[in-house]
Amino acid sequence: PAYCKDDMPDACYNDIPKKDLAEVRKIGSLVGKKGLAILVKSGAPAVPRPPRAQESLKLILKSVDPKFAADESLIEKFMAWKKS
Repeated sequence: PAYCKDDMPDACYNDIPKKDLAEVRKIGSLVGKKGLAILVKSGAPAVPRPPRAQESLKLILKSVDPKFAADESLIEKFMAWKKS
């Protein structure tokens, strides 16, 4: 439903049904956890999260609302969520 076509040339992320988004999020989370487990078992060294990731997050939040980019607790929550 969320792809560009003649009768819907401006399709976007918000056009994806919530049920589909929830399913994709669940599958993505499962794949991520399984992938992480494989890396841990292989003994691959942990790659530290570059500080750039946090700066990128701040830029994204700032584009939505500047007060979000200044909210350190919100940024910490997003970074923790990203790690989970």
